[in-house]
Formats: sequence, structure tokens, C-alpha cells
Amino acid sequence: MTRTISVSSTGFLEVVLCVLLLFGITMFFPMYFKTWFVEATGNIKIAPFFGFLFGVGLLFRKQWARTGAIVLGWGLLAIFIVSIITEPGRSGYWLVLALDGFLLYLLHNERLKQYFQ
Repeated sequence: MTRTISVSSTGFLEVVLCVLLLFGITMFFPMYFKTWFVEATGNIKIAPFFGFLFGVGLLFRKQWARTGAIVLGWGLLAIFIVSIITEPGRSGYWLVLALDGFLLYLLHNERLKQYFQ
């Protein structure tokens, strides 16, 4: 049985938004807005490999990618909460915390569950 990806498919737009959020949280913001998280001389990486892997897997309707993205999302949520507590002056953690919360909402959404069936 082959599955085709179409824009009218239930949950496809949610998947695209999840992929964009995963790429933004794990790759874009830490790379281009590094000083929001650490000092200018510091270095930060937020699971870029897993963000890319799960994002591509979501586009290809892989159930393991949805499960992995949920686990990654909850793990990142915990890390961001601890980071906010230890460094409350860094605005980047607040941004990615909000984006991660929205990502988790989308990943648990009923339309997204239907997309993988």
C-alpha cells in the first residue's frame, strides 16, 4: 500500500508546522541567535541531528518519528525549564519553551494522529 502526500490530507499542515518547529528549535535559533542562550564566546547545540531525523520522518509518515519527536519534545521542555530557572535572564529559553509547548500540542493533536493511520 502506497501513501501519497497531499496538502488536502488530514493533518498534513500540522506535520509541516511540526517539522518547521523542530528545525527552528533544534537548529535555527541555537545557530543564528546563539547569544540568546549563551555568551558570545559560548557554544550551544540542541539536538540538531534528532530534530532533523524526526522532522524528515514525520514528513514520510513514520510512526517512530512521531514517537521520537514527542519524547524529544518532553525532554527539551524539561531542559528549558531547568535552564530558565538557572539563567532567567536569557530570553532564548523562553522562546523555545513556548515553541516546544506548541510543538507538543500539535504532536498530541487528533488530526496528527489521523495522519499517521
